Amino acid sequence: MAITYKAWGLLHLKYLSPPMRNAIQLLVFALWMQLGLGVTTIWNSVPVNLASLHQVGAMTVLSMFIYAMHASRRVDPRHVKNLLGKLRQEDPAQYQKMMKHYQGGKVTAEDVKMANIHF
Repeated sequence: MAITYKAWGLLHLKYLSPPMRNAIQLLVFALWMQLGLGVTTIWNSVPVNLASLHQVGAMTVLSMFIYAMHASRRVDPRHVKNLLGKLRQEDPAQYQKMMKHYQGGKVTAEDVKMANIHF
């Protein structure tokens, strides 16, 4: 219960990205489903169908944990460098415009929109 309370408290943090919020929700849901399956399996004297479903639940928890770890990772600066190199090759004019803004220290909403289109 305490883990669920803490996880739900994390969902209200403003700096979390939508994929991270989704990952936390899915992980908490998978953990509770796994707990429920485990208890039901034990109460019913371990029938094979429930035991197999519990194993599928374990793979689901593992998958949700991996997804949560992926969603929480930071952007590697090398990837940004590679994306800028790709932009320089594909659209030199947009690359020059973007670099001019970065060197000036300001990024406009139009720059973000254009970056989303290119990547």
